[in-house]
Amino acid sequence: MIDLRLEIYNKLKNVDPLSNHDILNKCKYSKLFNGIYFRDTLPKERMNGVGIMNLDSVKNDGTHWVLFYIDNNDNDDNCYYFDSYGLSASIELEKYFGKEYIYSSFVFQKNGNYCGHLCLKVLFYLDRYYNFFDAILEFLKES
Repeated sequence: MIDLRLEIYNKLKNVDPLSNHDILNKCKYSKLFNGIYFRDTLPKERMNGVGIMNLDSVKNDGTHWVLFYIDNNDNDDNCYYFDSYGLSASIELEKYFGKEYIYSSFVFQKNGNYCGHLCLKVLFYLDRYYNFFDAILEFLKES
């Protein structure tokens, strides 16, 4: 019997890392996507939808992609954060949220260059009307 997790990992460990241009190209048909950011280029005000952010400065080459999601259902901005290492948000993103947020503490990646691919996978589920929790659960089923 083939271990699905091992098969997925083996496919991902050989992928090239995604640039901001790669991510923009793959997100152009997303209903929720609102942009690519670096930790020092976040918008001044919170925007509804999904952003993908690199934890590096815009002055550098980039280090690690994460996803944040602001859902304005019921006139209450709910803030969500996905990091494939299962870590909480950076200080810059916490300031951007300006309130409590929910994050996935599941570790989907221990090493490798596929953090951008994993962010796109979460966006894929969010675009299909999954809420953040269900998107992560669907992702866990595949991982």
